[in-house]
Amino acid sequence: MAGLWRTVLVLAILVPGAVFAETPQETCERALATGALEPLRAAAWAGVPKCIGRLGERYRLGDGVERDAAQAMILFRQAAEAGDPAAQTMLGRMLRHGKVVRGKWGEGVEWLRKAAEQGYAPAQTQYGLAFWNGAARPKDPAQAVAWLRKAAEQGDVEGAAWLGAALRDGTGTAPDVVQAAKWLRKAAEGGHLPAQVSLGVLCSEGKVADCGPVQAVALYRKAAEQGDGRAQTWLGIALSEGPGTRDEAEAARWFRLAAEQGSAAAQGRLATLYREGRGVDQDLGQAVHWYRRAAMQGDASCRLWLGTMLRDGEGTKRDYQEAVHWFRLAAEQGNAAAQRSLAAMYREGLGVHKDLAQAAAFYRKAAEAGDTNAQTWLAAMLRDGHGIPQDDAEAVRWFHAAADQGVPQAQNNLSFMYRYGRGTGRDLVLAYVYLALAAEGGEETTKERDEVHALLNEEDRRRAETELARRRTVKG
Repeated sequence: MAGLWRTVLVLAILVPGAVFAETPQETCERALATGALEPLRAAAWAGVPKCIGRLGERYRLGDGVERDAAQAMILFRQAAEAGDPAAQTMLGRMLRHGKVVRGKWGEGVEWLRKAAEQGYAPAQTQYGLAFWNGAARPKDPAQAVAWLRKAAEQGDVEGAAWLGAALRDGTGTAPDVVQAAKWLRKAAEGGHLPAQVSLGVLCSEGKVADCGPVQAVALYRKAAEQGDGRAQTWLGIALSEGPGTRDEAEAARWFRLAAEQGSAAAQGRLATLYREGRGVDQDLGQAVHWYRRAAMQGDASCRLWLGTMLRDGEGTKRDYQEAVHWFRLAAEQGNAAAQRSLAAMYREGLGVHKDLAQAAAFYRKAAEAGDTNAQTWLAAMLRDGHGIPQDDAEAVRWFHAAADQGVPQAQNNLSFMYRYGRGTGRDLVLAYVYLALAAEGGEETTKERDEVHALLNEEDRRRAETELARRRTVKG
């Protein structure tokens, strides 16, 4: 009997179709269960679509075989044409992103559609994103949301994350923070790092029930500890600013980790901690270093700060010309403080030839963006006709813009215009009011204030005190 069983075993091994031989489908399932390469290859060569696609994935990643994107695409196409949705999805993504061949994004979207219509959740997410970013023509955010919802409802983590983002921002659907938080939470619980960060931001802003700054820090930390630079940056922000979570030394550590990964936002934050000596020993040289790193990536605020430190010789050798370079770059990005700083360089002739017309032009840009110091300087140049045609009426308008926002220097100048009727009707009551406000703000206008007060009759003095009290109430 033992000999008989040995004979059966040999036949099973040597004879195709013998009793114990696997079907190609069974070989494929075994390969997928064990991760073994040889049965996977055998099943693929036998024509099982799922294993053809999985072998393509091994070639795409270089997993157990030499990495070969072209071979991966051949295998994905073979499996896709046989109807395998996972292969259709991978082929679609490779074609969309120009892997191996370029200019095939339309064909890529078509493969994504075929897989999505089979109900394959990852394809539904990718097809939805094609409508989101316009790869599917025409761009259609509402269609994007519809496909993302299909994927999310099947448990696709990336689909849930994108659906949450759409609901948060009102892209392709009405904004709904409650639903946004629901889907972001599902994605976050599935390990999606960007979703953990996005949910954390909503929590930190108080937009999610039962989730505040402490929970936000926990979400940021979970993603940050896995190396996510955006999470590290947000964790640093929460620790450096957040109520109940402040720890500037730890914030600096996370900012450094994100900064070393190239995050311009983290580089700028770390630079500021070094400049102010918060969470780290003050080190202006390190501040300049990190501001420069962020400035070279295009961060306008860091370009402004780098220019400021170069202008003032803080942490580095004073260099007016380089300061102008960085001020100009930030100014061209619309940074009002940089526009004002560049205007001052033109006004004083620092790092550039003195040019009052250019100074006035940049002060105007900053003033129109709401910079109160620029509004004050523009008004002064209009009043005096420096670099710009003299115009008292417009000067009054800009002095008003800054004075009514509490700028003492502008209040002092505006009082002069009212006292002497320049650009506006003479009004000693308002002249007194603005002199009093300027004095309260630190300007040395006490003498002028008292002089104007002496010119007022009793009724005007009562009016002035009433107006002054009203403005103090508004300010308070």
